[in-house]
Amino acid sequence: MFAIKEKLGPLCVTAAAACVLALAGCGNSDGLTGGVAATVNGTDIAEDKVTTYIEDLRSSQNVTSEKDWANWLSSSGYTPESLRQAVIDMYVTQELEKQAAAEANVEVTDEEVDAVVESMRSNYDTDEAWQEALSSAGLTEESYRENVYQPMLEEKLIDAVLDEKDTKADDETVLSYVQMYASALDGMKRSSHILFAADDEKTAKDVLEQLNNGADFAEMAKKYSTDKGSAENGGDVGWSGLNSFVDAYTDALDKLEKDQTSDLVTSEYGIHIIRCTDVWNAPKEIKKLSDVPDELIDVVRTQMADPSAKQSAYNDYIEGLRDKADIHVNDMPAGVPYNVDMDKYVSSSTEEGEDDSDDADADEADADADAAEGDAEATDEGDADAEAEVEDGDVEVEVEGDDAADDASSSSSEG
Repeated sequence: MFAIKEKLGPLCVTAAAACVLALAGCGNSDGLTGGVAATVNGTDIAEDKVTTYIEDLRSSQNVTSEKDWANWLSSSGYTPESLRQAVIDMYVTQELEKQAAAEANVEVTDEEVDAVVESMRSNYDTDEAWQEALSSAGLTEESYRENVYQPMLEEKLIDAVLDEKDTKADDETVLSYVQMYASALDGMKRSSHILFAADDEKTAKDVLEQLNNGADFAEMAKKYSTDKGSAENGGDVGWSGLNSFVDAYTDALDKLEKDQTSDLVTSEYGIHIIRCTDVWNAPKEIKKLSDVPDELIDVVRTQMADPSAKQSAYNDYIEGLRDKADIHVNDMPAGVPYNVDMDKYVSSSTEEGEDDSDDADADEADADADAAEGDAEATDEGDADAEAEVEDGDVEVEVEGDDAADDASSSSSEG
């Protein structure tokens, strides 16, 4: 099954960014029944809100016929009833968050939402282009604002209700992450550099000659480097596996052994002199954190382990609210448009066999469901959009992946 919040939700927002998912439905009003799907401590969740959400999903997945919809549900591990329940659970979580925020005096102001909306709007040249982008995602500006609001509220609520100790990963958890990625970082190199302006080759050559005659690299970096951030640390820019450098820098560093110094290296940021200060060869077995560089531990803890611990603690908090809440879910109305007799279509397609196009659609739905299956449980427990994201990719990208790491590396290697 897929993650309701990410796959159904028309918007994914964190405090740092907002991105529109391609949910093509635009709020189909056909088949709306009225009534209440559920109540949360006396607050209603409208049946039509759930229906519209599911119908938008059908439209975005291009499974509007009953047969296609039945096969999609089956491939994704749902029935109409269980899908409705999953959507209701998502809305229940949102309502519990709103109620908890009110109790904790946590608020997201209109001005804060305005800032995110205006930031996204600035990516479009005209208001018409902005409105077209919203429309193509099945959104109005009002619904976009609603989707901006909820994750912002969630982030503030996390800060308000969780103790700091609950958001820090223990050493055992950090060690497990380190063990997972260490082999991919085997052979990473630590380096320092001295950066000169592109038109100052004369000074760069003079400094290189002094270094070759035994001058102290750290002192020369402090005196001559235009990269003031790293110069204060003797030119140190950290480990290659944990930071991203421009290609010219990386290519030169790859050729250096420990304590070797490069010739002049030109990049778009100027002229570098690079020294390899250390090389880390990963042990065959890592049994303790002292087996790895402190910088690797820091990156894993701050970018991966701590966010995971925070999310786990928040999920537990939401489950606690859910356990104490008065939640009542009403039966699914028979007349909702997404209600389909799956036996009529799924069983007959199994017996008679589907044509190639039907098989392709089912395979695509299976692949989508399998790819996101791991996220579904976390989302059903109240998984926050703000989490998590060590992005998929190779380990170097994962470890260096967030914006803070990229910014740090660019300030050091780019000057």
